[in-house]
Amino acid sequence: MDSIIESLSSDPGVTLGVILGALGILGLTIMNVAKEWRKVRQAEEMAALKATLVERGMSADEIATVVEAGSEMEVSKPAV
Repeated sequence: MDSIIESLSSDPGVTLGVILGALGILGLTIMNVAKEWRKVRQAEEMAALKATLVERGMSADEIATVVEAGSEMEVSKPAV
Protein backbone atom coordinates (compact mmCIF):
# COMPACT_ATOMS: atom_id res chain seq x y z
CA MET A 1 0.00 0.00 0.00
CA ASP A 2 2.82 2.38 0.84
CA SER A 3 4.46 1.78 -2.54
CA ILE A 4 1.23 2.77 -4.31
CA ILE A 5 0.97 5.99 -2.35
CA GLU A 6 4.64 6.76 -2.97
CA SER A 7 4.29 6.20 -6.73
CA LEU A 8 1.21 8.43 -6.83
CA SER A 9 2.96 11.24 -5.02
CA SER A 10 6.23 10.96 -6.98
CA ASP A 11 4.82 10.76 -10.55
CA PRO A 12 2.42 13.57 -11.48
CA GLY A 13 1.26 11.72 -14.60
CA VAL A 14 0.04 8.77 -12.58
CA THR A 15 -1.60 11.10 -10.07
CA LEU A 16 -3.40 12.93 -12.86
CA GLY A 17 -4.51 9.62 -14.39
CA VAL A 18 -5.92 8.39 -11.10
CA ILE A 19 -7.73 11.67 -10.47
CA LEU A 20 -9.23 11.73 -13.97
CA GLY A 21 -10.24 8.08 -13.71
CA ALA A 22 -11.92 8.68 -10.36
CA LEU A 23 -13.75 11.72 -11.75
CA GLY A 24 -14.90 9.68 -14.74
CA ILE A 25 -16.27 6.93 -12.54
CA LEU A 26 -17.95 9.51 -10.30
CA GLY A 27 -19.52 11.21 -13.33
CA LEU A 28 -20.86 7.93 -14.70
CA THR A 29 -22.27 7.05 -11.29
CA ILE A 30 -24.03 10.41 -10.99
CA MET A 31 -25.47 10.06 -14.50
CA ASN A 32 -26.78 6.57 -13.73
CA VAL A 33 -28.38 7.68 -10.45
CA ALA A 34 -30.04 10.65 -12.19
CA LYS A 35 -31.36 8.40 -14.96
CA GLU A 36 -32.86 5.93 -12.49
CA TRP A 37 -34.28 8.76 -10.35
CA ARG A 38 -36.00 10.13 -13.47
CA LYS A 39 -37.56 6.72 -14.17
CA VAL A 40 -38.90 6.55 -10.61
CA ARG A 41 -40.38 10.04 -10.85
CA GLN A 42 -42.04 9.23 -14.18
CA ALA A 43 -43.57 6.08 -12.69
CA GLU A 44 -44.87 8.08 -9.71
CA GLU A 45 -46.40 10.69 -12.01
CA MET A 46 -48.05 8.02 -14.15
CA ALA A 47 -49.50 6.33 -11.06
CA ALA A 48 -50.85 9.67 -9.82
CA LEU A 49 -52.41 10.38 -13.22
CA LYS A 50 -54.08 6.98 -13.31
CA ALA A 51 -55.38 7.40 -9.76
CA THR A 52 -56.85 10.78 -10.69
CA LEU A 53 -58.52 9.32 -13.76
CA VAL A 54 -59.99 6.46 -11.69
CA GLU A 55 -61.32 9.00 -9.16
CA ARG A 56 -63.05 10.82 -12.02
CA GLY A 57 -64.81 7.58 -12.89
CA MET A 58 -63.13 6.86 -16.20
CA SER A 59 -63.17 3.32 -17.55
CA ALA A 60 -60.04 1.28 -18.15
CA ASP A 61 -60.31 1.83 -21.89
CA GLU A 62 -60.57 5.59 -21.43
CA ILE A 63 -57.56 5.59 -19.12
CA ALA A 64 -55.57 3.56 -21.63
CA THR A 65 -56.49 6.07 -24.34
CA VAL A 66 -55.29 8.98 -22.20
CA VAL A 67 -52.03 7.23 -21.29
CA GLU A 68 -51.33 6.27 -24.91
CA ALA A 69 -52.05 9.81 -26.08
CA GLY A 70 -49.60 11.15 -23.51
CA SER A 71 -46.87 8.74 -24.57
CA GLU A 72 -47.38 9.65 -28.23
CA MET A 73 -46.98 13.33 -27.35
CA GLU A 74 -43.65 12.60 -25.60
CA VAL A 75 -42.35 10.76 -28.66
CA SER A 76 -43.35 13.51 -31.07
CA LYS A 77 -41.91 16.38 -28.95
CA PRO A 78 -39.33 18.37 -30.91
CA ALA A 79 -35.77 18.20 -29.63
CA VAL A 80 -34.58 21.30 -27.83
